[in-house]
Amino acid sequence: RDVRSALQQIERALAIDPASAPAWTALGAARHAAGGRNEAAAAFEKAIAADPASAPAYIAAASYYWASGDLRRAESALERAVALEPSN
Repeated sequence: RDVRSALQQIERALAIDPASAPAWTALGAARHAAGGRNEAAAAFEKAIAADPASAPAYIAAASYYWASGDLRRAESALERAVALEPSN
């Protein structure tokens, strides 16, 4: 539906499980869609901190960094994702 509703649902999920890398990744994507660049970056960083072995978190972060023009960080995040899941 709308981004505001998605943000509320994701924040409820994080209240239940604040260590959920998928929820932090979803929050980063939703905040980015809502125009919250700093908040999106922070959410992606929390996703990676919650699960440093989460290739999807690195892929989502890379997409965000690329869209934000930070190609160095995008490349680094993609390299980490490939290292974690080379067949993906």
